[in-house]
Amino acid sequence: MIGASKIARPIEHLLQARRREQQFAQIVRSASDGILVVDTDGRIEFANPAALSMFGWLLSDLVGASLDVLLPPQVRGPHAQWMKSLDGTDALPRHMGQAGRLVQAMHQDGSIVPVEITISAFGEAARPRRMAVVRDRRPLQEAARLHDAALKAEADSEAKSRFIARMSHELRTPLTVVLGFTELLQADPATATERARGLVTHIRSAGLHLPTLIDDLLDAARIERGMLHLVTQPVPLQALLEDLQSQVNVVARITRQQVELLPVPPGACVQADPIRLRQVLYNLLSNALKYSPPGSTVTLQVSAHDQGWRIDVTDRGIGIEPDRLDKLFKPYERLGREFSGVPGVGLGLATVRELIDAMAGEVAVYSAPGHGSTFSVMLAGAPAADAPPADASTSPELHFAHGPMAPEASFRPLAGKRLLCVDDNPVNRLLIDAALTDMPGLTLSFAVDGQSARRELEVARPDLVLLDLMLPDAHGLDWLRTLRGDPRFADLQVVLFTADNDPATRQEARDLDVDELVSKPFDIFTLQQQVRRLLQ
Repeated sequence: MIGASKIARPIEHLLQARRREQQFAQIVRSASDGILVVDTDGRIEFANPAALSMFGWLLSDLVGASLDVLLPPQVRGPHAQWMKSLDGTDALPRHMGQAGRLVQAMHQDGSIVPVEITISAFGEAARPRRMAVVRDRRPLQEAARLHDAALKAEADSEAKSRFIARMSHELRTPLTVVLGFTELLQADPATATERARGLVTHIRSAGLHLPTLIDDLLDAARIERGMLHLVTQPVPLQALLEDLQSQVNVVARITRQQVELLPVPPGACVQADPIRLRQVLYNLLSNALKYSPPGSTVTLQVSAHDQGWRIDVTDRGIGIEPDRLDKLFKPYERLGREFSGVPGVGLGLATVRELIDAMAGEVAVYSAPGHGSTFSVMLAGAPAADAPPADASTSPELHFAHGPMAPEASFRPLAGKRLLCVDDNPVNRLLIDAALTDMPGLTLSFAVDGQSARRELEVARPDLVLLDLMLPDAHGLDWLRTLRGDPRFADLQVVLFTADNDPATRQEARDLDVDELVSKPFDIFTLQQQVRRLLQ
């Protein structure tokens, strides 16, 4: 028994040692870093799978070969000298190369492999060896390259968005003046001749098309950056479509076209963002009129669909070839009609699909050449009883005049009422002055920036402030936030003019209790009515 015990212990130790060797070998084989073992003559004795994959060699070809086969010719000499410097040193790992620098290794095909190498001594004194742990830097370099490319793409996208937003402001400001003065000319007896009215109407019609293009560009930039913001709520279709019909028919009359709204089923109400739904339908109606002949009628119809409602916009225009329908909703795609004379950049329908998708709806098209087209929007239904009353949040982005103002005598005079307009653009101030100066009893004053506006407020408190969003010395919302912090002006009525249709900006304005939020370009007669309502 004693003899057996003495024999069993060495065997057990041997078995444990073999198990440790096997575990170590498994660790080495599965390591993601390359591991090489070389003798004192620089001959390779072992390479794990990661090293073989890194350098493109077979184990049978690499074992016994000089380490130089893994080094570019220009570094072999310095490497040999560095290896000699390790002779007689301890087993502490040494990092090759200077801090922050990579070492160049060589693939079997001759290509350069950037690596980090840590070398340590091990083995018995009679047979010293070196073990190199090699880390391939190519994946990290590629990851860094992709990261830098992503950052650059994000910066480029942000710069493009800022540029488009700035261009939107720069375009809407003069467009406000063009459309505003054409409105005043339309109501001026001096331009009462048929020819003069016709010319002014054409100017206004051309100008009204530009805000749609600007909005499409802005939305395309927001969609590309994933920054499209929607707030869905129950939207009753009857009121929305009636208002939209009136709005579009103002423009349609120029070409003797019209939009016919078929009877809307009682209680038809959808879950949608009201502003974006209006934008979608306005876009579809505009397209239908653009591609239909003069004198034609576009129909707008609502019908039940699954658990919701379907809105159809149907024209009798030129139609679309079946093989082109799949390209219809792609950005900048105009199906070969770029030189047709019909204005557009090919973003409208792409934006329509993105907006409807974001509202969990569907959009479809049915068309045949020569027989017109029907664009259908399907949205989930919502209880009509839950729909909020119409307010500024569901009002159209762009107002249109529906006819001349009622005679001045029908309004109560504005005796003693004071209005302050804060706008740095002299032509804008001229437009406001021309639009409001004839209101009986109203006193108008102007300021060109936030500082001068504050001085005007201190001299005589106005009853209403018309405030432009972009001031030379402050952002309009920042100026208003400061104003609201002063108890003397906390309840002051404010109409904010903005060329920024970003929903976040608009929500911030509502949070500051803006009484009216008016998008540029705006309708002069609607502005006059808003001013009267607020002052009376």
